[in-house]
Amino acid sequence: MWKVCIRRIESLCSRFLWSGATDRRANAKIVWKTCCLPKAEGGIGLRNFKIWNLTLLLRLGWLLFSGSSSLWVAWHCSHNCPSSYAFWSQVESPSQSWSWRSILRLREILSRFLFSEIHSGQNTSFWFDNWSPLGPLIGVFGREGTRNLRIHIDAPVSASWNAGGWSLPHPRSEQEVNLHLYLTGIPLLSIDRGPDQFFWLTNGIKNRVFSSSKTWDALRPRAAIQDVAKHLWFSGAMPKHAFHFWVTNLNRLPTHSRLASWGLQVQTECCVCNSEIENRDHLMLTCHYATVLWSQVRPPEKLRMMVVQAMVYNIWQQRNNNLHNQTLQPPLVVFKHINRHIINSIYALIHRKKFSSLMQLWLI
Repeated sequence: MWKVCIRRIESLCSRFLWSGATDRRANAKIVWKTCCLPKAEGGIGLRNFKIWNLTLLLRLGWLLFSGSSSLWVAWHCSHNCPSSYAFWSQVESPSQSWSWRSILRLREILSRFLFSEIHSGQNTSFWFDNWSPLGPLIGVFGREGTRNLRIHIDAPVSASWNAGGWSLPHPRSEQEVNLHLYLTGIPLLSIDRGPDQFFWLTNGIKNRVFSSSKTWDALRPRAAIQDVAKHLWFSGAMPKHAFHFWVTNLNRLPTHSRLASWGLQVQTECCVCNSEIENRDHLMLTCHYATVLWSQVRPPEKLRMMVVQAMVYNIWQQRNNNLHNQTLQPPLVVFKHINRHIINSIYALIHRKKFSSLMQLWLI
């Protein structure tokens, strides 16, 4: 897929995530790459379209080596890459199709996953395929290696073998010694063993089939595991409350103090109590309005995070209501709404064993 298309799709997804529509400008509170991290790493588990597109392109590269009987593979093997060497060594040309040039640009990444298990050695490139622990040998020995090892640049692995065994010259470098040590420990080449087999290597495990999920997981950006994730995305959480709590936890709410730090000319006092600077911690914990709300609840441990998320969501909702509509409901009225929400949530989940006894705990 064209990069401009990927950027456009991600822009539309971001608009929908933050504004609820694709035709409105989105005031994104958190960068898209963070949103695309798994929940356990601080994101919300969305897929990065660039990485996903790369994963699917790598699958096309895998099909060329996996022995697929598809017409697409047969055509490219006939016109573009009749041999493994032809694929790894050919130079991009304007006369080639855009899709084929896109695959060629991924050869460096493809070599990280594509591994050849040699049997006869006839359809594995000695220099370019990944068939030894050293990786593609052209990257280890360079072009000078063809002279030092006396193996032609387009030769298969079988060219380094004769009836007496491996025909490589005496090693003169540490890399050549490592190659010799590896060759002496693998089974002898033989046509009777059949053609070489290509595997897809992910997380050190060889697979005979391509796995999109494992490949995507190997390619995606990573972040440290967040212990708070289990308190954000738990079984029974209301999605809008969990999402809002995720934004709050990252301190991305547009409070007055944050708006002022961006250079906007706004008053920094809390628009609920008008006594202190409005930031996340004050608004959710120390504001008089919040303290009255928190004093009303003593939730059991199994319901604690459900109640906390509902409280944080409603405090922010009342703050916005007071800021934009000059209307602020009394804390006890808001608590009645929260109480009704908790009861409804328990009723919706009461068929689960984990929630079967929670109604009694909450009402007490």
